[in-house]
Amino acid sequence: MKELLDKIHIQAETGKPELLIELVQEIRPSSVNKHENADKRLNTLISILEENEYLRRSLRRYLREVFMTNDPVSLLTETGILSNKGFFAEGFQKFAQYFLPAAKEENVLQGILNESFHRKTDYRWIEKIPSKTWEHLFELLSLDKEAKYSFLQKELFHYNNALEIISHRIAGISLDPDLIDRFPLLEKPESPFLLQNRKIVLLLNKITLGGVDSFSSGDYKEILEVLEKCEEVITTLRHEQHEKGAELSLTYLIQRLHQHTDRLNVLLEILYHQREKDKVFPLVFLFKKLVKAENRKNNLIDHFYANVGLLAFQITEHAGKTGEKYITHDWKGYSKMLFSSMGGGLIVGILSCIKVLIYYLRLAPFGEAFLYSMNYSLGFIGIHLTKTTLATKQPAMTATKIAASLDVKGTEREALSSLSNLIVKVFRSQFIAFVGNVVIAFPVAFLVAYGYASYFGEQIAKDDKAMQLITEIHPWESLSLFYAGIAGVCLFLSGVISGYYDNKVVFARIPQRLREHKKLKAIMSEKTLEKFSNYIDNNLGSLTGNFFLGIFLGSMGTLGFIFGLPLDIRHITFASGNFGIAMFVLGDQISLNTVLVSLLGIAGIGLMNFLVSFGLAIYVAILSRGVAFSRVGLLFRLIGRHLWRHPMLFFFPPAKDKKDGGNETAITEKGTFTES
Repeated sequence: MKELLDKIHIQAETGKPELLIELVQEIRPSSVNKHENADKRLNTLISILEENEYLRRSLRRYLREVFMTNDPVSLLTETGILSNKGFFAEGFQKFAQYFLPAAKEENVLQGILNESFHRKTDYRWIEKIPSKTWEHLFELLSLDKEAKYSFLQKELFHYNNALEIISHRIAGISLDPDLIDRFPLLEKPESPFLLQNRKIVLLLNKITLGGVDSFSSGDYKEILEVLEKCEEVITTLRHEQHEKGAELSLTYLIQRLHQHTDRLNVLLEILYHQREKDKVFPLVFLFKKLVKAENRKNNLIDHFYANVGLLAFQITEHAGKTGEKYITHDWKGYSKMLFSSMGGGLIVGILSCIKVLIYYLRLAPFGEAFLYSMNYSLGFIGIHLTKTTLATKQPAMTATKIAASLDVKGTEREALSSLSNLIVKVFRSQFIAFVGNVVIAFPVAFLVAYGYASYFGEQIAKDDKAMQLITEIHPWESLSLFYAGIAGVCLFLSGVISGYYDNKVVFARIPQRLREHKKLKAIMSEKTLEKFSNYIDNNLGSLTGNFFLGIFLGSMGTLGFIFGLPLDIRHITFASGNFGIAMFVLGDQISLNTVLVSLLGIAGIGLMNFLVSFGLAIYVAILSRGVAFSRVGLLFRLIGRHLWRHPMLFFFPPAKDKKDGGNETAITEKGTFTES
């Protein structure tokens, strides 16, 4: 360390960035997990600088040269801040630069920071080192008892330029038509975003004439009050997205506005505290933030979560509201779910037979995929219109409730109680829906096949096709479980689509636009149009979700055929219907062993449908709510313990007890207790 500082002492006036890169390398630990080594080395550097004034002055002079010969504006105004390209363009750029980094710009401080902290994990050991240690180092390097200004103030022109750029961008973003549509005040002269710009320009003119010491505490307090109002408006815009719906482009704009406002706040704080030589913590804060931003600037996951989080929350929240009806709480709801799912099984039994008839049309792949898709889509829409239930639609709809229960405010005991009860209710609701679908789809398909044979004098399917229907659900001699997982992904996506369109209805104000539609007004009475718009308001998400689910399920096999990939779907209710057709066609040709294995295959398909769709849905729901994944481990321990102690509650509601009013037992980490 001492040898490198001596080298910097000799070459201080050159301002070569290679020396800074070498200094960071001296401090950097060999592994992120060994951050204690970096802490020790940094303290060693501080000790050497405290003991050797000439080295301290040399390092300070060297850093001053680096800052004076390299433009810091892009570092201060762009690093860690979204560009104006938009979500997808920004994402594609990050993806491209991950494989082919952008060309290095000469004499730009942003590039030097990137080269100095070139490892993508550097920000982690920097954050592990106590802030007090960094502040001590910055005090040694930025304060010169014999100089009037610190090295930062010698670059006042660039710094003021960065402040002005950020301020102008804040004003420009706030005038975007999408934001003004949500908050008309933004285009008024009294808008805090326009007001901050006027005040920043006046302040910079004042500093240009009188120096940084002319930046009074009154000026600082006045601008801070305006920036606080800016943040209040940003918070209001975010909250309005919960009520009026969210859209990715608007979320991106609000995120950019917040980032610019936050950066302006930090830069002003640094500038103001340059007057008080003992305050460097805002500079340390910015340093850590810039290093992390540079390290993760091409990270697509960060980009996704930063912008899609609110939209995902809105989608899962809307899906959760739709899914409330899929959770049963007592015997009345349990029975209602059984009869509802039996209705869904009846429709699917008929759809299974129609699909077999489409197969015998021997159409081209596109035509076959189209008819399969329409068969599924119209059937699922029919299930929705008749208020019956398709069992596997439940998981994607109920996951939000599970995620919410993980984030219950209160004691750990209360959170675990809520989680325990809800998991059990969802599981048994899914179980009885499976039962209702399967026990009706099988006999309905069997009877339709019988009726077809009686009326037309021939079987609905030939023996080879019937045997294929049996083979396709074999649990280990076919890819039925893998294909059931693919169907689970499709079920999850349909839930996302339902939530997206429910959110879109709110965001785009579709019901209001329908009520004002001139052509609809001409062909519908006011009362009919009102009913129609209300129906769309409440059902568009479910209708589109069911339609796209049909497209996914109907075209997956054809896509697999076209691309030569193992792509297909298996759905428990359709598997049951197909088995009913095969049983009628083959009759005595099917052995008892085949029947038992087929039943096992149907159960396995249902389990995979549930696990995949539910797992994906709860993953997105948890991320969208910002729930800590460290608590998710409790979920699995809790389920296992509850299953061991009260297994029947997973399949049947608790019997009502006059003493406790029908309370349901919940399991905690330490024991059991009851909760209503």
